[in-house]
Amino acid sequence: MPVTKVNVTQDSPRTSARAGLTRRSACRAMLGLPFLHVSLAGCQTLADSETDNTPGSAPPFARRTLEDIVGPNVSSLKELYGREIHVVEFTGNALGRQLVQKWRAADSGRFTIAHYGDSLLQQGGAAEMIRNKLQLARGSAGRGMVFPFKIAKTYSHNDFTSAFSGTWSTANSIQNPPRMPVGVSGFVAQTLDRQAWFTLTFETRPEPGAKKVRLFYMVTAAGYHARLSSGGRQWEQPLPLPQGGTTTSFVDFHVPRLGEELHFEIRNTNPNDAVFEVHGVSIENTRPGVLHHNLGVGGAAYQSLLEQTYFEEQSRWMAPDLVILDWGTNDIVYRNAVSPNLERTVVSTIRKVRAVHPNALIMLTSAQDMYFRGRPITAAWDFTQLMRRLAAENNCLFYDWYRTAGGRESMLVWYAYEMAGPDHIHLSTHGYAIKGDLTAQALLNTIKAVEANSRLDALQVRPMRDESPSSVSAWLKAAKPTRPRPPIVGASGLPIVRRGPGSPKR
Repeated sequence: MPVTKVNVTQDSPRTSARAGLTRRSACRAMLGLPFLHVSLAGCQTLADSETDNTPGSAPPFARRTLEDIVGPNVSSLKELYGREIHVVEFTGNALGRQLVQKWRAADSGRFTIAHYGDSLLQQGGAAEMIRNKLQLARGSAGRGMVFPFKIAKTYSHNDFTSAFSGTWSTANSIQNPPRMPVGVSGFVAQTLDRQAWFTLTFETRPEPGAKKVRLFYMVTAAGYHARLSSGGRQWEQPLPLPQGGTTTSFVDFHVPRLGEELHFEIRNTNPNDAVFEVHGVSIENTRPGVLHHNLGVGGAAYQSLLEQTYFEEQSRWMAPDLVILDWGTNDIVYRNAVSPNLERTVVSTIRKVRAVHPNALIMLTSAQDMYFRGRPITAAWDFTQLMRRLAAENNCLFYDWYRTAGGRESMLVWYAYEMAGPDHIHLSTHGYAIKGDLTAQALLNTIKAVEANSRLDALQVRPMRDESPSSVSAWLKAAKPTRPRPPIVGASGLPIVRRGPGSPKR
C-alpha cells in the first residue's frame, strides 16, 4: 500500500504558519508559579520583565477555566464535583495508595500522564482542560507531546497550527497496520530531502521559564543536524544514529525561554541518500509538576497501540506514571456491537503497557452515548460494562464517562444544548471543555478520598444505563445554559421530519 506523500514549499515559514491563526482572548485564570531565572551557555540570563512584546506577537500565556470557555452559567455544574459518585473507580487498597503516592511526588518531581485516544482527544479541547486543572492543582511540568499535523493532512490540537516545506511521507495509528512504523505519538513523517523544515505556531506565548524541547526522531545515516529557532534565538544539535539497540532516538534542546513559534530546520550534511523521520516534539518545563501528553489519533481504536512498533523504546523515554487508555468509539460505532475479539485486544494492550511500565497506573474509560447515521449506538452500554469488568480484573483504574455524560439517549440532550455536533459523536468546544474538566475533577476526587482514608479498599459506583441526577445531561436540562435547538434525530434514531405550513399530512 503506498504511503501518503505531501510536497509543499512555502516562501516564509513564519508568515505562512501564522496565516489565518485565530487568537484567543485573554484568560482570567493565570498560573501563579514563580518565574525561573536560567542561564545557559550562549544565552543571556533572563529577568522577569523580559517578555516578547514585539508587534504582532501572540497574547501572553494564560490558563483557560471552564467559565472562560462555557460561560458563567457553567458554575452550577460544579455542584456535581463534590458528589461521591463522581470519582475514578478502583478495587484494592494498593491501587489507591499508589495513585496518591505518585501524585504527591509531583511536589519535587513529576506526575506524567500518557493519554491515548481517538479524535475526541486529538482535538485538544478535553486535553487542555485536564492539563490546566491538574497543573493548577500540582504545578506545571510543561505542554507535553505535539506533532506537525499539517504534514499528516490532519487537524492540530486546539492551541497551535503547523506548516512545513519539502516532500514527506506520513503514516498514523488509524491505519491497521500503519504504512510506516510509528511510536507513541501515533504519527510519523519521513523525508529524503537534504533540507526540510516544519513550524509549530501556538496561539499564545508559552509559560514563562526554562524549557526542554525533546525531538523524537529517526535517521538512517550520520550527518543530520536539527536547528530550533524560537523567540529570536537559535539552537542547533547533531542527530546521532540510535544507540543501545533502539531504532529511534531523541535529542533535547535546553532553552531559557521560547516564543510562540518553534521552527525546526533539518539538514543532511552527508552526500549519501538517507532518511529523516519526526515522531513528535515534547515541550517540557524544568520545574516539578504535572506533564500531560495528548496522544490522540483521530479514527484510532484499541488495536492501534498494539501496532506501535516503537512504543517500547519511546514510552520508556516518556516514563509515565499514569497511562490512560481512552478508546472505544471506533471499536463499536460502525457495527453497534462489541466485537468478540475486543476483550482480548484490550487485555493485550494492558499487558503491553505493563511490560514496559510495571509500576505505572493504567486507567480505562467508557465511551459516551452516541448516534451513527441517525441510529443509536446501544453498544456504548455494553462497552461500559466490559471496561468496568476488565479494569477490576486487571488492576486498573476506571472512569465511567458514559454515566457522567448522562447515559442512554443523553447525546440528544448534548446536541440540543450545543455541547455536541450534528453527527452526535463529536463534541463542541463547550462539550470538550466540560468532558476534560470533569475527567480531571474525578481524578482529584479519588485522590482526596484516599488521602482522607488511607485504608480505603475500593471506590466503586453502581453502574447506570439511564440518566443519573448527577450527570451532565441532567444538569443541561435543569440549567438550560442555551436555548435548546430542535432535534435532528429522535430517541429511536429515526430522523425528525419537519413540514412547513401547507405541507401535506402523511
